[in-house]
Amino acid sequence: MLTKQTKPVLLSTQVLLATYWPQIEPLLASAPVAEEHAPDKILELALAGQLFVFAIVKETLDGDEVELVVVLAPVPSDTLPVMTVVVVAGKNLRRHIRDYWDFFQGWCVMSGARAIDAYVPDRMEGFVEKLLGLKRETVHVRLRL
Repeated sequence: MLTKQTKPVLLSTQVLLATYWPQIEPLLASAPVAEEHAPDKILELALAGQLFVFAIVKETLDGDEVELVVVLAPVPSDTLPVMTVVVVAGKNLRRHIRDYWDFFQGWCVMSGARAIDAYVPDRMEGFVEKLLGLKRETVHVRLRL
């Protein structure tokens, strides 16, 4: 459900990214996956059109305040185009995700995706399954070198 206090903004231009980046960068830097997805690399890929960055902003008397940032990566496929959630960071994570999940699903469908993927720590699996409807389909394994 969209709320009157906040709104989603797709940062689809260089001007929008530059406007909101000073608030977004520290949110991304504090995210648990920051070592894998550095904020400067996210900005570079967003400017190149390879990532989509959404900001959930709260309108205040002093201007828009970024409450949450969601970064999505398109994964093209002839049979199952996907949007992968790269990172979600910010304030009031659970509330904002709950409020805007239908919006993000709709945007992904309108953008051609037929599935949404996310890589989350084990401790978050119950949250994304219960609240967002994401189900475990595979197990991600990694050998760090």
